[in-house]
Amino acid sequence: MHVAVDAQDLILDDRGIGRYVRSLLSILLRRDDARFTLLVREPFPFRRRAPFARALGLSSVRVANRIPRDADVVWHP
Repeated sequence: MHVAVDAQDLILDDRGIGRYVRSLLSILLRRDDARFTLLVREPFPFRRRAPFARALGLSSVRVANRIPRDADVVWHP
């Protein structure tokens, strides 16, 4: 399963839904049975990889500025 996640406010929102989504994603992104793409609204999404990876406690994450065609579901937390 490929999940695209609206991550625009994921780093900046350090309370409420932001904290919840970071905690959930830090676990889900380590699973082998699903792929995740973090969606941001900016022209060069690759610049956001490192900050997202740090915020989620990972070495790397997939970031895009459009919903991938092969995404099975889009999550807007």
